[in-house]
This record gives sequence, structure tokens and C-alpha cells, in this order.
Amino acid sequence: MVAYCRLRQAYRNFRLDCIKHLTLGEETVAARPQTLQHYWIDEVNRRSKEKVVIRFQAADVLPALSQHLQDTKHQYGWTHETLLPDGSVEMTFLLAHYPTSPPGCCPTPVPLPCLNRANCSSN
Repeated sequence: MVAYCRLRQAYRNFRLDCIKHLTLGEETVAARPQTLQHYWIDEVNRRSKEKVVIRFQAADVLPALSQHLQDTKHQYGWTHETLLPDGSVEMTFLLAHYPTSPPGCCPTPVPLPCLNRANCSSN
């Protein structure tokens, strides 16, 4: 979650899985000079990016995963996609490198689910 940190006087990334206690209060916050949109633009521009291209046969992808990919692609630096003559889809992303969390703070990331029906194991 990205939110304004009063201690640091800046927008910060807060990992929800690292928050151990949360209290809801009556306090309201004043508008900040920098909007969250400006924060994201600055973050993207200051970090190095890596071009990632994924290619898959649309017919072989589970429908729920295909929909999830379409629904969330903009969150992951999607730039464009192309339908190729063989029926496959090629999606291009520009991914920024973000620092990792402090050791012991958060669980290890889970692997991505299998996208191809033919190659998925049933376990």
C-alpha cells in the first residue's frame, strides 16, 4: 500500500503483510502538495527498467488467468500487446527494479500459477 508517511514526510510503500497492528482513529489528514499519481510517475522515472516480453497461446491459457492478466496488466508496467499470426499473444512490460523488504519481515513470494493447461500438474 502506498500512503503518506508523517514521520518521513513523503509517500512510502507499506507492505500490508508486514503490518502487525492497525488502529482506526478519528484523525483526518490534510491534502499533500504531491499527489499519489505524481509519486508513481516519479518512482517509475527514477528507477531502471527492464523490458519483459511474454508470449503464450491464448487458447491454452485458463480463462480465469487470462482475465486476471487483462485486469491487472496496467499494474505491472504493461506497454502493449500484439496478436501474432499463429494465434499467440505477445505482451510487453517495462518493469522497474524495487528494493526488497528487510530480512524476516515478509514471507517469500509465491510462484506464479501455471498459465498453460497442457503443462500444469494436477498436484
